[in-house]
Amino acid sequence: MTNNYFFTPWEDDFLNSIKNAKNKIILVAPYVKYSTIKKILTNIPTNKNIELILISRFTKQVFLQKSSDLDLFNVLVNYDFDNIQCKCFKKNNLHSKIYIIDSKKMYITSSNL
Repeated sequence: MTNNYFFTPWEDDFLNSIKNAKNKIILVAPYVKYSTIKKILTNIPTNKNIELILISRFTKQVFLQKSSDLDLFNVLVNYDFDNIQCKCFKKNNLHSKIYIIDSKKMYITSSNL
């Protein structure tokens, strides 16, 4: 694995990695917005079966403060994606922001989703 360091916005590289995903995307972030997940979902290749794992905080306070969007979790858990298997996990003391694509590319950042 090569190391690349981003000191400018990294979203383009991240979404390009999503477009090239082959089997698994792991998203670890305490706060998640629907608009960001929608961008990720629309960039997942439709010709691959992708496992999407989201690890985030699921607390009443997070949703009341609007740090995360509750509707997002309803979409991920209840929507029937043809090629995406979604799994959501709760970790309420989470602070990490780590995004892994196919165990080949990892983003460690201070940016929430």
